[in-house]
Amino acid sequence: MIQIVASWIPQRTLRVLGDSEYSGQSISRHLPANVKLISRMNMKAALYEPAQKIVTRGRRRKKGNRLGSPLQTAQDKQANWIKTTVTLYGKQVKLWYQTIDALWYPSAGQRLLRIVVVRDPSGRRRDDCFFSTDLTLAPTQILEIFARRWPLEVCFRDVKQFLGFEDPQNRVAKATTRTAPLIFFIYDLVLLWHAQCGHRQAAHSALDRPWYSQKASVSFEDILRTLRYATWQERIFDDPALDAHTRKLLQPFVEWAKAVT
Repeated sequence: MIQIVASWIPQRTLRVLGDSEYSGQSISRHLPANVKLISRMNMKAALYEPAQKIVTRGRRRKKGNRLGSPLQTAQDKQANWIKTTVTLYGKQVKLWYQTIDALWYPSAGQRLLRIVVVRDPSGRRRDDCFFSTDLTLAPTQILEIFARRWPLEVCFRDVKQFLGFEDPQNRVAKATTRTAPLIFFIYDLVLLWHAQCGHRQAAHSALDRPWYSQKASVSFEDILRTLRYATWQERIFDDPALDAHTRKLLQPFVEWAKAVT
């Protein structure tokens, strides 16, 4: 998929963000020239210095001397941590980090990586490690860019919980290739509808949730509720065949349905 998309825009740089499952050699060793990868690294990853370009007898070395793993780097009591504040998931977060440019030969081969070992000074989160194939990025940029993949995780959660992505029990290949695209197509249509016109009706379908005092944006559940409200409004209250008395009788049902959805 990465190779196909990269071939569509060869003149542009494509930045791929992926969790540790997408940092293996099947991807990191086969990236197109216009693709940069940012991913999470195993804390026990085997790191090496770049191979020195020294002419010797025999085959030239592919990697240099062995370096400490990200875990060993984090456990070094004499390590100099850099303290900074970055924007992650819409919040200002204080963290410490160490960085090094090295080879992760078992995964990325001879491609030099910019590696960032991260520590939460509050101790609430365990030490973590990230890398980028783009050596022009600063360590803080790598962390902030990686955090942008979070909306994709929210998308997967929404299609599973609200659009039944986990429900189909497909047994043939065609059903498998059709179900997922259709559900994501519906998801996109709902978002586009809300962006174009649905947001104007959001106030009518909003629920009073006093325990969400800091909520400043809409969720996909809110968007679906607005879509249901707009559908009922169009099919029931805007139906010219209904008289005013019937609409009045149906109003309590709509208010109840809005409250329980």
